[in-house]
Amino acid sequence: MTLPRLARLLITLCATAGFITALAYWWLDNKTHELIGCAVLVLVITHTIINRRRFARYFTAPLTRRKLMFFLINVSMVLGLLIVATTGIAISQSVFLGWIDWQAAAPYPLHYTAAYWVAVLMGMHLGMNWNVITQWFRPYAQALPEILVTRLKWLFIAAILMLGIAGVVKLNLAAKLTNQPTLDLWDFSKQTPQFYLYWSALLGLAGVATRKLLK
Repeated sequence: MTLPRLARLLITLCATAGFITALAYWWLDNKTHELIGCAVLVLVITHTIINRRRFARYFTAPLTRRKLMFFLINVSMVLGLLIVATTGIAISQSVFLGWIDWQAAAPYPLHYTAAYWVAVLMGMHLGMNWNVITQWFRPYAQALPEILVTRLKWLFIAAILMLGIAGVVKLNLAAKLTNQPTLDLWDFSKQTPQFYLYWSALLGLAGVATRKLLK
Protein backbone atom coordinates (compact mmCIF):
# COMPACT_ATOMS: atom_id res chain seq x y z
CA MET A 1 0.00 0.00 0.00
CA THR A 2 1.41 3.39 -1.01
CA LEU A 3 1.92 6.11 1.58
CA PRO A 4 -0.90 8.38 0.24
CA ARG A 5 -3.38 5.48 0.31
CA LEU A 6 -2.24 4.52 3.80
CA ALA A 7 -2.72 8.12 4.95
CA ARG A 8 -6.25 8.19 3.49
CA LEU A 9 -7.08 4.91 5.18
CA LEU A 10 -5.78 6.12 8.55
CA ILE A 11 -7.73 9.38 8.29
CA THR A 12 -10.93 7.46 7.52
CA LEU A 13 -10.36 4.96 10.34
CA CYS A 14 -9.45 7.66 12.87
CA ALA A 15 -12.47 9.78 11.96
CA THR A 16 -14.80 6.79 12.27
CA ALA A 17 -13.28 5.56 15.53
CA GLY A 18 -13.28 9.08 16.92
CA PHE A 19 -16.93 9.61 16.07
CA ILE A 20 -17.94 6.33 17.72
CA THR A 21 -15.92 7.29 20.79
CA ALA A 22 -17.65 10.67 20.92
CA LEU A 23 -20.99 8.84 21.02
CA ALA A 24 -19.88 7.32 24.34
CA TYR A 25 -20.49 10.63 26.12
CA TRP A 26 -21.31 9.10 29.50
CA TRP A 27 -18.01 7.22 29.43
CA LEU A 28 -15.98 10.37 28.80
CA ASP A 29 -15.66 13.60 30.70
CA ASN A 30 -17.13 16.60 28.90
CA LYS A 31 -13.79 18.14 27.91
CA THR A 32 -12.57 14.89 26.35
CA HIS A 33 -15.85 14.59 24.44
CA GLU A 34 -15.47 18.10 23.04
CA LEU A 35 -11.81 17.60 22.09
CA ILE A 36 -12.62 14.35 20.28
CA GLY A 37 -15.48 16.09 18.48
CA CYS A 38 -13.14 18.85 17.29
CA ALA A 39 -10.58 16.29 16.13
CA VAL A 40 -13.22 14.37 14.18
CA LEU A 41 -14.38 17.58 12.50
CA VAL A 42 -10.80 18.36 11.42
CA LEU A 43 -10.37 14.81 10.07
CA VAL A 44 -13.64 15.00 8.12
CA ILE A 45 -12.61 18.33 6.58
CA THR A 46 -9.20 16.84 5.70
CA HIS A 47 -10.88 13.78 4.18
CA THR A 48 -13.12 16.02 2.06
CA ILE A 49 -10.22 18.15 0.81
CA ILE A 50 -8.11 15.10 -0.10
CA ASN A 51 -10.97 13.48 -2.02
CA ARG A 52 -12.47 16.67 -3.50
CA ARG A 53 -11.73 15.74 -7.12
CA ARG A 54 -13.32 12.31 -6.84
CA PHE A 55 -16.33 13.79 -5.06
CA ALA A 56 -16.68 16.44 -7.78
CA ARG A 57 -17.27 13.74 -10.41
CA TYR A 58 -20.55 12.85 -8.75
CA PHE A 59 -21.90 16.35 -9.37
CA THR A 60 -21.44 16.25 -13.15
CA ALA A 61 -23.92 15.22 -15.84
CA PRO A 62 -25.46 12.85 -16.68
CA LEU A 63 -27.43 12.24 -13.49
CA THR A 64 -27.54 8.57 -12.48
CA ARG A 65 -29.08 6.76 -9.52
CA ARG A 66 -25.64 6.37 -7.97
CA LYS A 67 -24.87 10.07 -8.34
CA LEU A 68 -28.26 11.01 -6.88
CA MET A 69 -27.74 8.71 -3.87
CA PHE A 70 -24.22 10.05 -3.40
CA PHE A 71 -25.55 13.61 -3.43
CA LEU A 72 -28.38 12.92 -0.97
CA ILE A 73 -26.25 10.90 1.45
CA ASN A 74 -23.32 13.30 1.51
CA VAL A 75 -25.35 16.50 1.65
CA SER A 76 -27.39 15.00 4.50
CA MET A 77 -24.19 14.01 6.30
CA VAL A 78 -22.69 17.48 5.89
CA LEU A 79 -25.88 19.10 7.19
CA GLY A 80 -25.90 16.67 10.10
CA LEU A 81 -22.29 17.47 10.95
CA LEU A 82 -23.05 21.20 10.81
CA ILE A 83 -25.95 20.68 13.23
CA VAL A 84 -23.75 18.62 15.55
CA ALA A 85 -20.98 21.24 15.43
CA THR A 86 -23.20 24.31 15.93
CA THR A 87 -25.31 22.76 18.69
CA GLY A 88 -22.13 21.42 20.27
CA ILE A 89 -20.76 24.96 20.48
CA ALA A 90 -24.09 26.24 21.82
CA ILE A 91 -24.14 23.75 24.70
CA SER A 92 -20.39 23.60 25.25
CA GLN A 93 -19.31 23.81 28.87
CA SER A 94 -15.80 24.74 27.76
CA VAL A 95 -16.89 27.65 25.54
CA PHE A 96 -19.58 29.11 27.77
CA LEU A 97 -17.97 28.07 31.07
CA GLY A 98 -21.25 26.91 32.56
CA TRP A 99 -23.19 30.10 31.79
CA ILE A 100 -26.15 28.02 30.65
CA ASP A 101 -27.77 24.87 31.98
CA TRP A 102 -26.55 22.64 29.16
CA GLN A 103 -28.78 19.70 30.16
CA ALA A 104 -31.88 21.87 29.89
CA ALA A 105 -30.73 23.65 26.75
CA ALA A 106 -32.95 23.21 23.71
CA PRO A 107 -30.03 22.34 21.37
CA TYR A 108 -29.04 19.32 23.47
CA PRO A 109 -31.60 16.78 22.10
CA LEU A 110 -30.92 18.06 18.58
CA HIS A 111 -27.18 17.60 19.16
CA TYR A 112 -27.24 13.93 20.06
CA THR A 113 -30.08 12.98 17.69
CA ALA A 114 -28.22 14.54 14.76
CA ALA A 115 -25.06 12.71 15.87
CA TYR A 116 -26.80 9.32 15.67
CA TRP A 117 -28.12 10.14 12.20
CA VAL A 118 -24.62 11.17 11.11
CA ALA A 119 -23.31 7.81 12.33
CA VAL A 120 -25.79 5.97 10.10
CA LEU A 121 -24.98 8.27 7.18
CA MET A 122 -21.27 7.61 7.70
CA GLY A 123 -22.00 3.92 7.26
CA MET A 124 -23.95 4.66 4.08
CA HIS A 125 -21.05 6.81 2.86
CA LEU A 126 -18.70 3.87 3.37
CA GLY A 127 -21.08 1.70 1.36
CA MET A 128 -21.07 4.24 -1.46
CA ASN A 129 -17.28 3.98 -1.58
CA TRP A 130 -17.07 0.21 -1.14
CA ASN A 131 -14.93 -0.26 -4.26
CA VAL A 132 -12.44 2.36 -3.12
CA ILE A 133 -12.11 0.68 0.28
CA THR A 134 -11.63 -2.79 -1.20
CA GLN A 135 -8.91 -1.46 -3.52
CA TRP A 136 -6.79 -0.75 -0.45
CA PHE A 137 -6.77 -4.46 0.45
CA ARG A 138 -6.80 -5.96 -3.05
CA PRO A 139 -2.99 -6.41 -3.29
CA TYR A 140 -3.08 -8.57 -0.15
CA ALA A 141 -6.11 -10.54 -1.35
CA GLN A 142 -4.38 -11.36 -4.64
CA ALA A 143 -1.77 -13.32 -2.72
CA LEU A 144 -4.46 -15.72 -1.45
CA PRO A 145 -6.47 -18.37 -3.32
CA GLU A 146 -9.58 -16.87 -4.93
CA ILE A 147 -11.91 -19.39 -3.28
CA LEU A 148 -10.53 -18.46 0.14
CA VAL A 149 -10.95 -14.73 -0.54
CA THR A 150 -14.56 -15.29 -1.63
CA ARG A 151 -15.40 -17.31 1.46
CA LEU A 152 -13.72 -14.81 3.77
CA LYS A 153 -15.61 -11.98 2.09
CA TRP A 154 -19.00 -13.63 2.60
CA LEU A 155 -18.10 -14.62 6.15
CA PHE A 156 -17.18 -11.00 6.87
CA ILE A 157 -20.44 -9.71 5.37
CA ALA A 158 -22.47 -12.30 7.31
CA ALA A 159 -20.77 -11.24 10.56
CA ILE A 160 -21.50 -7.58 9.82
CA LEU A 161 -25.16 -8.33 9.13
CA MET A 162 -25.65 -10.40 12.28
CA LEU A 163 -23.76 -8.04 14.58
CA GLY A 164 -25.27 -4.98 12.89
CA ILE A 165 -28.83 -6.22 13.44
CA ALA A 166 -27.93 -7.11 17.03
CA GLY A 167 -26.47 -3.62 17.41
CA VAL A 168 -29.72 -2.00 16.26
CA VAL A 169 -31.45 -3.77 19.14
CA LYS A 170 -28.72 -3.55 21.78
CA LEU A 171 -28.05 0.15 21.16
CA ASN A 172 -31.78 0.93 20.89
CA LEU A 173 -31.08 2.74 17.63
CA ALA A 174 -34.72 3.40 16.72
CA ALA A 175 -35.26 5.40 19.92
CA LYS A 176 -32.03 7.32 19.41
CA LEU A 177 -32.86 8.28 15.82
CA THR A 178 -36.36 9.45 16.78
CA ASN A 179 -35.28 11.26 19.96
CA GLN A 180 -37.38 9.02 22.18
CA PRO A 181 -36.55 9.11 25.90
CA THR A 182 -35.06 5.85 27.18
CA LEU A 183 -33.71 4.64 30.49
CA ASP A 184 -31.02 2.43 29.02
CA LEU A 185 -27.43 3.44 29.76
CA TRP A 186 -24.50 1.46 28.42
CA ASP A 187 -22.37 -0.20 31.10
CA PHE A 188 -18.91 0.95 30.03
CA SER A 189 -17.32 -0.65 33.09
CA LYS A 190 -18.07 -4.09 31.63
CA GLN A 191 -19.03 -3.67 27.97
CA THR A 192 -16.75 -1.09 26.37
CA PRO A 193 -15.46 -3.43 23.61
CA GLN A 194 -19.05 -4.45 22.81
CA PHE A 195 -19.99 -0.79 22.38
CA TYR A 196 -17.35 -0.34 19.69
CA LEU A 197 -18.15 -3.70 18.13
CA TYR A 198 -21.88 -3.02 17.80
CA TRP A 199 -21.45 0.52 16.50
CA SER A 200 -18.82 -0.60 13.97
CA ALA A 201 -21.09 -3.43 12.81
CA LEU A 202 -24.03 -1.03 12.64
CA LEU A 203 -22.06 1.28 10.35
CA GLY A 204 -21.11 -1.77 8.34
CA LEU A 205 -24.76 -2.81 8.13
CA ALA A 206 -25.68 0.61 6.74
CA GLY A 207 -22.81 0.31 4.27
CA VAL A 208 -23.82 -3.16 3.06
CA ALA A 209 -27.46 -2.06 2.67
CA THR A 210 -26.38 0.99 0.65
CA ARG A 211 -24.10 -1.14 -1.50
CA LYS A 212 -27.00 -3.50 -2.19
CA LEU A 213 -29.26 -0.61 -3.23
CA LEU A 214 -26.69 0.46 -5.81
CA LYS A 215 -26.84 -2.87 -7.63
